[in-house]
Amino acid sequence: EAFMAEMTLDFKAKSLRGRVADRYTAEAGIRRRLDRSKNVERYVIRIREFAAHGDSGLAVVSQDVSRVVVDAEGKEHAALTRGVRTRDTWTRTGAGWKLARIEEIDPGEETLDGEPVERRKP
Repeated sequence: EAFMAEMTLDFKAKSLRGRVADRYTAEAGIRRRLDRSKNVERYVIRIREFAAHGDSGLAVVSQDVSRVVVDAEGKEHAALTRGVRTRDTWTRTGAGWKLARIEEIDPGEETLDGEPVERRKP
C-alpha cells in the first residue's frame, strides 16, 4: 500500500516487451510477487541519473533484491535479482512528488538457489 501511494492515479509501467500496465494491473503484479515472498533480505535502489525540469523529473534507477520465496509446495528458495534498470518519470503534485511512469530498460539477472533463471527475451 505504501508503495502504491507514491504513484500517480494515471501511473503506467512499460516492460521491455512493450506491454503497458496501468496502476491497478501493476499493483496486482506487485502483490503477486509479495505473496510469493517470505521475506526480503536486501533491497537496494540506486539512482544512476536524474534530471528535473519544472514539475517533472526523470531518473534512471537500478535495483538489486535478495529475498526468500516460497514455491507451490511450500519450499523456500533464495531468489536474487540484480541489475534491473528502469527509466522513472516523476511528477510534482499537490501531495508531493509521485511516480508517473516506469519503463524497463534492462531486466537484469535473476538466480534461484544460485542457479540462473531463464527469462524470455523481449
